[in-house]
Amino acid sequence: MIRTEGHLKLGMGNIFRSIRVAKKLREKYNANIRFMLEPTSVIGIKKILDAGFKVDLVGFSKTKQYIQHVKKFKPDIIINDVLNLEEDYIKELKKLDLLVVNFEDKEFSVTREYADVVFNSVYADKETKTKYYHGPEYATLNDSFKGVKKKKINKECKNFLLAFGGSDPSGFTIKVARILNKIDNIHVTVFLGLSFGSHQQLYDLLKYLDNDKFTIKYDVEYNPNDFENIDMAVASGGHTCYELASAGIPTILLCQNELEKERGPLIAKHGTVINLGDGNQLNDPKLMNTIKSLMINYGQRKKMSENGQKLIDGYGVDRIVEIIINNLKNRTISV
Repeated sequence: MIRTEGHLKLGMGNIFRSIRVAKKLREKYNANIRFMLEPTSVIGIKKILDAGFKVDLVGFSKTKQYIQHVKKFKPDIIINDVLNLEEDYIKELKKLDLLVVNFEDKEFSVTREYADVVFNSVYADKETKTKYYHGPEYATLNDSFKGVKKKKINKECKNFLLAFGGSDPSGFTIKVARILNKIDNIHVTVFLGLSFGSHQQLYDLLKYLDNDKFTIKYDVEYNPNDFENIDMAVASGGHTCYELASAGIPTILLCQNELEKERGPLIAKHGTVINLGDGNQLNDPKLMNTIKSLMINYGQRKKMSENGQKLIDGYGVDRIVEIIINNLKNRTISV
């Protein structure tokens, strides 16, 4: 059983990660899988149903309801991919005879110690006694990112990508599009998610933009082919950073919220992105200067690309699923 969430305010990263893990469990182990979500995750629920999985709807943050659904389904494994997991909920899970697996995106968590296995693609934790797997090797990319060919970096930087997640709650797509519209002889591909909330503003903006310069793509399931002709990306600090790194795309990072602001410097230390911090506070001249500076710095773009492709190999989901199943087997043996 998988509990997750995904909507306009939060974004869709948890949903995509959960679906990829679920598909791999089904593909490799013929797992019977059911999802639990609250009704606020309308778009996330649609994505899960489209992927061929069953969904239980649960009342808003009702621990008893969650536990009732778990008891009814009787899973061997419960996977929690929720940003702020409730302590009372996971304490109740621990009373049941199942393997508890958590995905985390934060440095600290009050529920970490209650889980049997935890995955965190960003933050280390040397203190926890939980089986804790951290780092970019546990980034959950789709299978198309396995064995991506080495990116050829062009000396002239002409093709840009804007990728601000499934919802772009801060409207960075519009902010950056205005800036790029002022640069001559470039082309910009814009990825918009199903939960993108600023369509009218974008349409209004497009009236004043050079329409030949912009191509908009909706609801893209990222794969290396989408990045093949891209010279540089401007993106937010979610899971997309790892996909861009795997494809060898030099990236300028704009953080949407407090969580991304915390993660930004940790992602930047790998040398795959230039982190500009809180995009909501970023002024246009600084953004323009950073873009132009990276455009003309072929050596820096080449190094960023090489760093990214060394960092991410595309096998994160396989590692995760193997660890989960091995822990289930060991638990069964010990019981």
